[in-house]
Amino acid sequence: SSCFNNNGYAPVVVETTASSGAVYGLDIHHSGYDPDDHTSLFLKCYDNANDRMVVYSDGDIKNHDNSYGGLSDITLKENIRPCTSKLNDLLNVKVRHYNFKGYDKVKDKHIGVVSQELEKVFPGLVYTGHDGYKVVQYSLFVPMLIKAIQELNLKVEKINERTTTTNDDRRSSDGSGANAVAHYDA
Repeated sequence: SSCFNNNGYAPVVVETTASSGAVYGLDIHHSGYDPDDHTSLFLKCYDNANDRMVVYSDGDIKNHDNSYGGLSDITLKENIRPCTSKLNDLLNVKVRHYNFKGYDKVKDKHIGVVSQELEKVFPGLVYTGHDGYKVVQYSLFVPMLIKAIQELNLKVEKINERTTTTNDDRRSSDGSGANAVAHYDA
């Protein structure tokens, strides 16, 4: 069903009442043209001052605050536990340069991953869309990258501890450490 009104709240409402099967909401279709650019729009949300969110015809999304989010409140979660190591798996992800078939090979360069390759390392980051094409959930990389940075930081800290200990041992064995400190304090 649809509802159009001008009472200031939800001037357009699209409601589906299906209780099973594939459910579709709003379908915006450029039927006579394939505008793959940043001037043609599928959706534009704006107020009296700025664009707030735009979905361009090439699928790119721009939003005012460069922000998107997912529900993360602790009251909605259960079975919370530490994350397992991700560094070694992330090292197996192949990052590629590519272009989409049928588009300018020089102008339309992209960087990313190939779904079928990523699926071998992180099957949970790939799903098959309603059109049969595989889709990567790039946003799920963020917490894994944070975990990998934490792992790398621990490795760096351990290396620094070993280096400091080795240098301290060297200074104390030849006596240069005590003299260096005494000389520095003088």
